[in-house]
Amino acid sequence: TPPPRPPRRPCSRHPRSHQLSHGVQLRRQFPRTADVTVYSRRSRLHNRVPPREYSPDPVADGGCRTLGESTDGRPLTLGFDIPLFTVGAPSPFLVQQALADLEAGLPVVAVSPHRSVLDRIARQAAGIPVHWLDPQNTRRSAHLAFVSAEEWETEDVGTVVKAMQTFLDDLGLDLALPVVGAFCECLFRTMASSARQTGQDLAFTDLHAVSRSTQALRAFLMEVHSISSPDAQDLLAQLDDEEGYVQAVTILSAIRTALAPLEAGPLQALCQPPFLDVGQLLSERGLLLVPMTDTDFPRHDRLLSAMLDLTLNRVLASRPH
Repeated sequence: TPPPRPPRRPCSRHPRSHQLSHGVQLRRQFPRTADVTVYSRRSRLHNRVPPREYSPDPVADGGCRTLGESTDGRPLTLGFDIPLFTVGAPSPFLVQQALADLEAGLPVVAVSPHRSVLDRIARQAAGIPVHWLDPQNTRRSAHLAFVSAEEWETEDVGTVVKAMQTFLDDLGLDLALPVVGAFCECLFRTMASSARQTGQDLAFTDLHAVSRSTQALRAFLMEVHSISSPDAQDLLAQLDDEEGYVQAVTILSAIRTALAPLEAGPLQALCQPPFLDVGQLLSERGLLLVPMTDTDFPRHDRLLSAMLDLTLNRVLASRPH
C-alpha cells in the first residue's frame, strides 16, 4: 500500500510563484478563493492576467478594496464584506490596505512583529483614534480585562466563562480533563458572577491572584460565599476534602504557571484599569496596533496574543456587526 498522503496546508491550493509565469491566466480562484483573497509578493499578482470572465467587484454596500491593477489595465478589487488574508505582502501594500479600510469607515486591528509598519500606519491615519497594545511602551498602551465594569450591562456570565476557558486552553491548560474542566468552570463562574453582582472589573490579574495558593483561593471564596454563591460553596467543599485539595493544588499551580508573565513587569501594567472599551473601538472607525516583538520572552507574546484573542472574540460574539 502506498504511504498516506500528508495533510494539505491551508494555503496549498493557491498558486505559487513556480506555478505562474508572466501572461498566464490566474485560476478561477484568483483573486477570490472561498471568500478569502490571498495577495502574495511571490505570486506577483500585479503582473498576472485575471480570467477573462473576471470583473471588478461593484461598489456596493460597503464599497471595495483596490488590490492593484492587472497587466491589461483592469483594477483588481475585493468587496469590504469579504475577509482579506495577506501572505508575504510588501509593507507598502499592508499599509495601503489598512488605511483604505479606515477610510471606508471600518475598524482595523493590526498585529505585526515589524514596528516600522505599525508606525507608518499610525502616522498616516490622520484624524482617526489610534490605540496601541504595547508592553514595551506602557505609557501609551491600552489596557485589557476579561470584562470591564461597564461591559457587564451587555455581557452574560456564561459567555465570559466560555471565553475564560478558551483563554486558558490557548495557554496550554488541558481543560478536556474532566477534573480540570469542572474545577475551572466552577472557579470561572464564581469569579464572573461575583464581579457582575458587585459591578467590578474582572481582570486577568484577578485570576492570577486566586491561583497563587489554596489560601488565596479560600480567602476569595469566603468573601464570595457571603453573597450566596453555590459555586463558591462547591469549591470550598472541595478544598476541605483531602483528594479534592490535592487536585486543587495541582490545577492552581498549572494556572499560575500559564499566567507567570503577569507576576511583575509590563504585562501586569496592561491588566490594570482604566481598560480599553474594545466594543466601542470595533463599532467605530478606530485603529488598534499590536507589536509582537518579544523574541527574548516568547511566553510574553503568547500571553498577550491569548489576551487579545479572548477580547476580540468575546466582543465579536456579542456584536455581530
